[in-house]
Amino acid sequence: MKNVLDFRQEGKIVIALSGCIASGKTAVLEEFAALGAETICADTLAAKYRKTLKDKLKAAFGTDDKEKLTQLVFKDAQKLKELENMLHPLVLKEAGEIIKNSSKKIIIFAIPLLFEKGLEGGFDLTICVYTSRQKRLKRALSRGTSEFYFERCEETQLPMVTKAERADIIIFNEGTRSDLRSKITRLYETLKK
Repeated sequence: MKNVLDFRQEGKIVIALSGCIASGKTAVLEEFAALGAETICADTLAAKYRKTLKDKLKAAFGTDDKEKLTQLVFKDAQKLKELENMLHPLVLKEAGEIIKNSSKKIIIFAIPLLFEKGLEGGFDLTICVYTSRQKRLKRALSRGTSEFYFERCEETQLPMVTKAERADIIIFNEGTRSDLRSKITRLYETLKK
């Protein structure tokens, strides 16, 4: 029987994309999508399920507000685990369905907690988007992310260097969007061969 956390599909290249907060995972996904890859974002799916599980979230945590939930779960590891247990199975199940039903050969699934949750073995390849902490903090603050949220993400996730060491491919994202586009285009062309 196939492991439910094995996302690989015959005839497809299924790639997990990871990195720390504000490293550029979304930009990388957008570039892959523009080239014709199927793209899936765990954060987008989680946001969808936060809406559909509003009543369960209110019952379990006293709120369904994203900011209040964030404050609560980042202060209590048990509550974080409880929230993840509610959302992650739904996210992974839907992603698996998208991968299975996609007609595209190259599929990129962005999973911030790929290595933390031990999911890397279920993919053909893993990519880490590597960006310095200083640049990531500046990006996060410029898009309205609080410093509290940034720091809690840093504390609860593996260090950038560890994610990079565990990935098959590292994309250094310190330059412009145009630089990133060139890197993704070269990688995509290699993957298509």
